[in-house]
Amino acid sequence: MNVRNLTIAAVDIGTNSIRLLIKKAKDNRVLIKQSKITRLGKDVGKKHLLSENSIVETLLVLNGYKKKIEKYKAEKVKIVATSAVRDAKNGLDFLKRVEDIFKIKPEVISGEMEGKLAFKGVVSGVDSLLKNRTVLVIDIGGGS
Repeated sequence: MNVRNLTIAAVDIGTNSIRLLIKKAKDNRVLIKQSKITRLGKDVGKKHLLSENSIVETLLVLNGYKKKIEKYKAEKVKIVATSAVRDAKNGLDFLKRVEDIFKIKPEVISGEMEGKLAFKGVVSGVDSLLKNRTVLVIDIGGGS
């Protein structure tokens, strides 16, 4: 199989939204790009727990994303979780439930990695406009 011709999928489990990107690696063609607000991290800063309601809503969205990943026959799938899961006392329990859905172990990324990936995502869409320029990116996301 030609590695460059793979269909790849990425799932970002954020504090406020859950994102899905499925694309062709060869030509960078986006097949599907979705985001759903579930507020997984609501009150994590106060209670240090993911609420069961937010967990259930997030898992419903993730089940839908899994079906889309299967429909597009993604050969490579990466799942990352960010601040809310990092900070919650029940974050590992939540990750186990995610792993049960996807049969893939999600990765909890650091705040530093989260920032680097956010910056890379922003500038990748406007690379040609940024040559020899200073860039400031502000992320007004959830908990990081």
